[in-house]
Amino acid sequence: MATGRGWRAALLLGLAACAGPAAMATGEDIVVCGQRYPIGAPVVLWSDAGGYDASVPGPVLAPAGPAGPRYTPGRSWEPDPAAVSLDRLREHVDLFVLHYDIAGFSRNTFHLLQDERALSAHFLLDVDGTLYQTLDLRDQAWHGRFTNARSIGVEIANMGVFAPDDPSDDPYQKRRWYVRDGERLRLAIPAEFGDAHIRGTGPFYSSRNEPVRGRVHGREWAQFDFTPQQYATLVKLTAALRRLFPRIELEAPRDAEGRVRTDELPRAELDAFHGIVGHGHITTERNEPGPAFQWDAYLRAVRELEARGAASDVPVWPMDAGARGP
Repeated sequence: MATGRGWRAALLLGLAACAGPAAMATGEDIVVCGQRYPIGAPVVLWSDAGGYDASVPGPVLAPAGPAGPRYTPGRSWEPDPAAVSLDRLREHVDLFVLHYDIAGFSRNTFHLLQDERALSAHFLLDVDGTLYQTLDLRDQAWHGRFTNARSIGVEIANMGVFAPDDPSDDPYQKRRWYVRDGERLRLAIPAEFGDAHIRGTGPFYSSRNEPVRGRVHGREWAQFDFTPQQYATLVKLTAALRRLFPRIELEAPRDAEGRVRTDELPRAELDAFHGIVGHGHITTERNEPGPAFQWDAYLRAVRELEARGAASDVPVWPMDAGARGP
């Protein structure tokens, strides 16, 4: 693990052309160009036992599925992975894209992306706050359409949006994924999904005690909030990515009143933006991260962590958030 001077040494090593990944152990490190960088949160790499490897050219968790690659080795501006350096990545990477995939937990997310859709994301963030890295960040994941060459993507396990006032308009039965536990909303993965392979010990709760309503692309939706554990890891991951890729600004697209936008950005505006976006900012076909995502609290938490320093032991997100409400 690179800490203190080790972080800076690893950063300098990353400026050289990327080598193949060395032996890696489960811990708190993400991997860029074969080098490890700590984020202060639990990370499982694609090479670890129980990890998810998006470089496999075909299905992994299912017996059958589409053949062929799920990602682009290197980046489209440099297809030779060995020629991609951290220095060059820092010139190009300026977007961090937030997704959910109507999957509920990370193993199911990987199954849908890898086995069914032939897609990928660099990171999968499970409900317990465990972060799975599926590809070295030198490689181009297939997650954000025309932004892939300049972006890093994370899939945050969540069932996504549903119609707020009509329980019959819920084809994926998203309401049943949370049940009342006193005042709080507890995650209850339906039995037919079997073992979710969640590493942490539950129970896991929504960060708010009611589904959150809001408009995305002009339509009213509801959504169960993400877990406090997910927010905490996302804050730490974001701070680490910003240390590595300074062109990712700590901002989201905003309207004239200063509110985070909930619509698709025009292509020219998105091309000129450097920061953090949801998939819904890229296309009207997606609603991520949804109305429940606490944009301002998340950005504030990253800013506070950066001000304190990565070594701070001050909690970045309250674990009792669901008990306290918004």
